[in-house]
Amino acid sequence: MTRRPYSHRGGCALSLRRLYGLCAVLVLLAGVVLCRTYWVGQQTAYAASAGGQSVQTLTLPRARGDFYDRTGRRLTGLSPRYYALCLPGDAGYTALFPYVPYAEQSLLYERRNLASPFLIQVDRDLTAQGITTCTVPQHFGGSTAAHLLGYLDSEGRGVSGLEKAYDDLLTASGDARTVTCFMTAQGRLLTDTSPLVAVETPGTGQGVRLTLDADLQRACEGLATLYLPRGCIVVMDTATGEVLASVSMPSFDPQNVAASIAANDTSLLNRPLRAFSAGSVFKVVLAAAAYESGLDWYTHDCTGEVEVAGQTYRCALGRAHGVVNLRGALEQSCNTYFIELGRLLGAQRIRKMAEITDTMLVTLKNSRLEVERASVDIVQEIGMVAEMFRILYPYARLEFQVETGEEKPLLDQVYFNYLVINLVDNAIKYGGDEPWVKVVFYRENWDWVLTVTDRGIGMPERVLKRIFRQFYRVKDKKVKNKTGFGLGLAFAKKVVNAYGGEIRVESAPGKGSRFEVRIKAE
Repeated sequence: MTRRPYSHRGGCALSLRRLYGLCAVLVLLAGVVLCRTYWVGQQTAYAASAGGQSVQTLTLPRARGDFYDRTGRRLTGLSPRYYALCLPGDAGYTALFPYVPYAEQSLLYERRNLASPFLIQVDRDLTAQGITTCTVPQHFGGSTAAHLLGYLDSEGRGVSGLEKAYDDLLTASGDARTVTCFMTAQGRLLTDTSPLVAVETPGTGQGVRLTLDADLQRACEGLATLYLPRGCIVVMDTATGEVLASVSMPSFDPQNVAASIAANDTSLLNRPLRAFSAGSVFKVVLAAAAYESGLDWYTHDCTGEVEVAGQTYRCALGRAHGVVNLRGALEQSCNTYFIELGRLLGAQRIRKMAEITDTMLVTLKNSRLEVERASVDIVQEIGMVAEMFRILYPYARLEFQVETGEEKPLLDQVYFNYLVINLVDNAIKYGGDEPWVKVVFYRENWDWVLTVTDRGIGMPERVLKRIFRQFYRVKDKKVKNKTGFGLGLAFAKKVVNAYGGEIRVESAPGKGSRFEVRIKAE
């Protein structure tokens, strides 16, 4: 048997094939890894997840739009709020603790071991101490015009007053800002990075300008705090209807509304906007409207109460006055009489007389008064004034005399009536215990002349120079209980001036006074 000789060449070839196969496998695996790496790199979800592990974004409270007074001065947003960035670890906690308000200290303590940063309110700017601090305007800095402006809920949305009315505008006013921190896996700032404060959503920068006068508003609030524990003050421009100041007492803190709710002291009630009953003071307007409309004859059987639209109204103490006429209703302040009288007159007639009543104050406010002349039945007009005063002042002796014949003067009916009313009312007030007043109207050459004479206390020469000033009242112990604001004679003079006429007064202490008005006839 012949043996084949052993060869090393076959074994070597087998080893090379194995080596080539192994290399191919390695190349294939490397290709798979590279492809997988490329695929992962192209997936945004993975990228975002990886980024989220190192980026922390915090949102600052959004600044709210402000209110301004009539001159552009801020009523809100007068002071700043500071928010400091607290980074994880005891070092950040310790550095911030002395500057955190007492109410926020417990929150800071609870979060001291968190692995993520957070914002907390502090009492000052800590930038100089190396602490990132952001500033946000403090919307409420006090209780200025609190009831008018209103307050916010816990989410910073307006829930009452003008804050509620303009909530959308004010909310969109300030920038929405964020603070971005680049963190390590251990919850620390990445080396060579700083927190980034950026505007996420720009605000409109809009605010609301009011008719309020900031100085007048604060002055009224100061007076109310001293002298008005409960009530309201409203200051208006009667010519335009603009509200210059509005105060309601008791007031409240718009930053601590919960305290007022808990106290249940009506401090959240906006009294200037409540409905108030005009009460008995309006009965004079109804009486005047009755005379003008020819309803002065009306009588009513008062049973003490009357029902209107399902609502029962009563006289004081439920007292029944029986059958009363206009004079008796005024004397006894009979509510049911004037309710029924008002129903007879109708809203239009009542409104007209109320507008006439308001005319005097509006006239005094206007720098210039224009009269509209028309033919006036002077006998009828003065007769109506005479009847009104006889009802209001039954104890006074009144004489009215008209000497115009058939001629009807060209006068402004409304303003002339009020001219007569104010002069007669003044004469009665200062006419002593038993006032006597005589009114005469006549023609003298080219003038219409009105004289009002009384036998009252009279006035010294020094007083005569001041009586036509607004709010001036004669100081005399005999008239200390008389009411009024010192506007009647000022109004009378302004009306006479509008006619291009003249008003004069003669008076002496203890001898009464005589007022004379001259108006050019047209």
